[in-house]
Amino acid sequence: MGKSVLVTHPNIDLDAAACIAAIEVDVEDVEFVSASATELPSELKGARVVDHPLGVKGKKDADGTQHSAFASLPEVEDIRDGNLVRMVDEQDSGDGSSGLGGIIAATRRYYITKGLSGEDLDRAILRCVIPMLKGYLIGERALSEARRAAHQIPIITIANFKMAIINNQEFVPMLGQVLGGEMGCVGSIFRDGFNIGITRYPGNAEPDLRRLQEHLPGWFIHSAGFLVAWGSRKAPAKEYPPEGTPRSPEELVEILRDVYK
Repeated sequence: MGKSVLVTHPNIDLDAAACIAAIEVDVEDVEFVSASATELPSELKGARVVDHPLGVKGKKDADGTQHSAFASLPEVEDIRDGNLVRMVDEQDSGDGSSGLGGIIAATRRYYITKGLSGEDLDRAILRCVIPMLKGYLIGERALSEARRAAHQIPIITIANFKMAIINNQEFVPMLGQVLGGEMGCVGSIFRDGFNIGITRYPGNAEPDLRRLQEHLPGWFIHSAGFLVAWGSRKAPAKEYPPEGTPRSPEELVEILRDVYK
């Protein structure tokens, strides 16, 4: 076979679509073989087979729990404990009428009204949902990387709230989501080159950072009290903060401890 071909069953479902998204095969290089087939056609010998009795099917736990084929792929080893594997597992063991499975079902209904059937219908569904599933995969991997990074970041407690200290660290997408949503931080103290400041994560009403105004002359202080900063990623500072104001996260911590007792 001259190209990478992936075989799955017709009447595509979420598990098969997720496998295709993870393996990165082109939709046009997917072949559909009946789940009742006892062997592959000769022209498909050597093709990779997923979510199909002739290839990778979901593993069954000792307690009888059936997992999706997607969960067994080596391509998702790094996110096997993530939400996407869980969602595909749940949909594959249910009726597939809600969540991501419901989106596939709705897409199928739409293309049926356009007169598509058989392989044409399956490919149309895949062209529609594969970008979405790849987006989920990108997000899951970003979240996994953010969790690894978060465990390397110092977290301090001031009064009754936690703050992360992000000091000249390379930008990591979703890091704030992990620090705030999973590790209990209300915000972070950051430094990035000349930029330095404190940001409060969404969903927290305290601390009100406007209380720092008299300690930070010349700094930007948001009127809603969720940010104080000398420079930011959107508007980078080109020099150090004014003399007498903090130039390091440690100096900001001292002010926070003094103001929020």
